[in-house]
Amino acid sequence: MSVTLEKMYQVSHADGTADKRYTVRLEWCGHETQLYVARFCGHWISCAETQEGAWKDCTDYRDKPAG
Repeated sequence: MSVTLEKMYQVSHADGTADKRYTVRLEWCGHETQLYVARFCGHWISCAETQEGAWKDCTDYRDKPAG
């Protein structure tokens, strides 16, 4: 079961509004402890030991060049 965090949307559109397609939640994902899982539209991006690290993975994913 995943837990929704208070700071649910920390990735924003160019106009500054929250981009709700990105989420970070504490989840069981095959490790001994729960990790923060970054997702885009429900699809896994990465897992991280810290919430900040997972949000950074979201912004890196958003900013990566297409192709």
